[in-house]
Amino acid sequence: MVLWKFPLDSILNNNQFKPSEKIALNPSLFINRYNFLNDSIALGKAVSIDSNNSFEVKTAMLNVNTNVIAEFGYEHPDASGKKSNSYFALSKKHNIYVCTYTRCDLMTICDLSGNLKLNILGPDWGKSKGDEKEYFSPAGVEIANDFIIAAYLDAAGVIMDKNQRLTGNLPTKFLVFDINGNYIQTIETGHKIIRFCIDKENDRVIAYFNDRLNPLGYFNLNLQTK
Repeated sequence: MVLWKFPLDSILNNNQFKPSEKIALNPSLFINRYNFLNDSIALGKAVSIDSNNSFEVKTAMLNVNTNVIAEFGYEHPDASGKKSNSYFALSKKHNIYVCTYTRCDLMTICDLSGNLKLNILGPDWGKSKGDEKEYFSPAGVEIANDFIIAAYLDAAGVIMDKNQRLTGNLPTKFLVFDINGNYIQTIETGHKIIRFCIDKENDRVIAYFNDRLNPLGYFNLNLQTK
């Protein structure tokens, strides 16, 4: 329940560096996935604890200097309760942030003032699939140049492994949209993705996979930017 501050120059110059500055998180609304708008403001996803001991995931803004956090911007009215679990990326260049949802086939694009620009509804939107199916994955979403790239499962979230034990399912593919939310293509990697990031300078995706002897890999995007 804290955020630690790690100055990069201290880490690089001292291999035994330990952080000393921290921010105590609000136990009723605490941010856990975020990007910085500037030196003091973090925007991202926060866990909101309800009075009945359940929770929802909300978009929130945190001032790291004053430690004041508040819910922020548009939330889809049908993406509440369990369906609120979602992931986040922002682009200051394009003045947008993107939310992708695990329990419903939904992506939202908002401007950095929190106003809705677009709801992108997948083919399973509004269909009753029970609680077993998941869509956009915890592997995340990123904005690269003029494209939105999101890991997408579209399958049961919990499956049996080869030893007949329950295990979490992982996506093998990415959905690519342009910055205006138009679908571009699906990229199938053939391997289960845990996390990924974008190497913008070299126009590639670097991913950490769960089913390879060498789990770290990359592939070129080869997407034409504007």
